[in-house]
Amino acid sequence: MRHQDWRKPSIVEKGCYEPQPLALAGVVDGDTRYLEISTETMALTMASTYALKTVVSRERPDGTSQDSFPSAHTSFAFAGATVLAREWETAHDGSWLGYLLYLPASYVGISRLEGGR
Repeated sequence: MRHQDWRKPSIVEKGCYEPQPLALAGVVDGDTRYLEISTETMALTMASTYALKTVVSRERPDGTSQDSFPSAHTSFAFAGATVLAREWETAHDGSWLGYLLYLPASYVGISRLEGGR
């Protein structure tokens, strides 16, 4: 699919049509906005999740450690889903369909609960 000259393709469009990771798609074309947003999101998610783990100090159901809550897996799944959903919304004129990515993120949280982790 060819993009028109007047409109720069979004990262989501690049990810859909080119075989390269979304975060690196913009770097190849000189647009680092998505990489910057993704990096900031993951850094803030990691900092806040591990700060809360330290404060809450909840024991895991299997008794292996004191860092059960909040789940880093779930935090990162929702952070990633939010970044991708907002990029989708921007690329597709306000379409809310990108927010369906919260479904797999919810599955991550549920699977962590079911797995006793």
